[in-house]
Amino acid sequence: MKETEAPPTGWYIDLLTDFGVKRIFGSTQKELLNAFLNELFKGCKVICDLVYNQQENNGPARHYRKAIFDVTCTGADGEIFIIEVQRTIQKRFIDRAIFYTASRLHE
Repeated sequence: MKETEAPPTGWYIDLLTDFGVKRIFGSTQKELLNAFLNELFKGCKVICDLVYNQQENNGPARHYRKAIFDVTCTGADGEIFIIEVQRTIQKRFIDRAIFYTASRLHE
């Protein structure tokens, strides 16, 4: 499948999409998502708490870019980090990661 082609539609919810994650791990399933992520990290990180974020994080002025965060997590050591489902290749991934981090610091 080429990068520009849509993935085939199936009978199951795809957990590699924003919709799939929200449908399966919606805000009422916070403990389930926490357990799932901790299992994925296998001890490299331990999530103690997570918060579902608003979908748009607007900058301080109208002309600023918008950031979309999915989940903000708090680790066992107090570390705060963002988890976002990302399925496509991002040409400016480093720029985007820096922008997201700066947005969190700005808050």
